[in-house]
Amino acid sequence: MVTIVQEQLSKAGYHVACLIAIFIFDIFTIIMNSIAVRYCGRKFEQLQGKTTLNARYQVKEACDIANAMQHVYIGSFIFKSLIFTIVIGSCYKVNSSYDCEPFWFSLPFEYLELIYVLGFTAASMALSICFMLMHPRLRRKAAILRQKFWTEEYTDKGMVTGQVGDMERPIGPYYGP
Repeated sequence: MVTIVQEQLSKAGYHVACLIAIFIFDIFTIIMNSIAVRYCGRKFEQLQGKTTLNARYQVKEACDIANAMQHVYIGSFIFKSLIFTIVIGSCYKVNSSYDCEPFWFSLPFEYLELIYVLGFTAASMALSICFMLMHPRLRRKAAILRQKFWTEEYTDKGMVTGQVGDMERPIGPYYGP
């Protein structure tokens, strides 16, 4: 199975062309997001006092999302650039038997695949969290959920309890009578 995937990914050096295409697409995404941030900011300023509260709210929400996504796009670009550097550094060319020829260092294909998959998985998780922390309304909703499902209370006996749903569990020491 690995040989089939390796053959398809690296046939005639297409993996390098795909990496360059994704790199260009990411740069284009960052540029378009920067344009959207500026446009939404100007549009929000122009609508001040001239239109309904609902229209201003929609433009403000679009501006907040564009601002939050800007950090996510830049972080994604940095993560992908790091992963692409590792992939191109260890598999720059492919010989006739579909073996990788390294540019800087040699890694087996299985390790490259592991770095690629785990790197993108970790990046997507981290960037989803980044988006939730950067967007003001999502950050407030996350704080409400955190308080709802994970609260800490001091009891009259001096014990700190944490509540997860309906279950209570001790967190700190119990200093009883």
